[in-house]
Amino acid sequence: NRILEDTRQNKLGKCRHLFGSAITPDGCIDYLETLVGACSNIFYIKGEPGTGRSTLLSKIYSSALEAGYDSEAYHCALEPSRFEHVIIPSLDTALTTSPKFENQCTEIVDMNTLRDSSFIVTNKYDMEYDKNMFSRLLNEAVNTLCRVKETRKYLENLYSSNMDFDRINKLRQQILNRIMRNINIE
Repeated sequence: NRILEDTRQNKLGKCRHLFGSAITPDGCIDYLETLVGACSNIFYIKGEPGTGRSTLLSKIYSSALEAGYDSEAYHCALEPSRFEHVIIPSLDTALTTSPKFENQCTEIVDMNTLRDSSFIVTNKYDMEYDKNMFSRLLNEAVNTLCRVKETRKYLENLYSSNMDFDRINKLRQQILNRIMRNINIE
């Protein structure tokens, strides 16, 4: 409620669903400095996996829309159903799970303080194993993307010298013209 300042607009907010990061052959990349960093109010939602960061962001996003604020939800590249960042432009406010903003944020919301400490103690080794496995698999995925990129480049070099791109473009235009004529008939 403090983020939304208990104000309501006389409309429903417009929603946008986007990605602020990607996994590429060059590794994990993001444009958060231009997205989140542009806001003057930054809330860093800190927490280990499973602490409810994405759930909190989802609820704030829904509340902002209901209160009439246009909002942007930035989804996780690995798990698109999960929110990683929410931006409410008219409030100049961003909520992010990225530790990049820990030192320049307006406020830190530490979800780790809500965890059941007995669960952490009991599952410490499994959680550490999962974190290490995630890191290994992510590195393996990036390496695979690099190999795919190189293979694609190799294959393109094999056939591109034999392609008649002018002819392909003419054929594409002919097909497009046929489609447009059929649309106009109906």
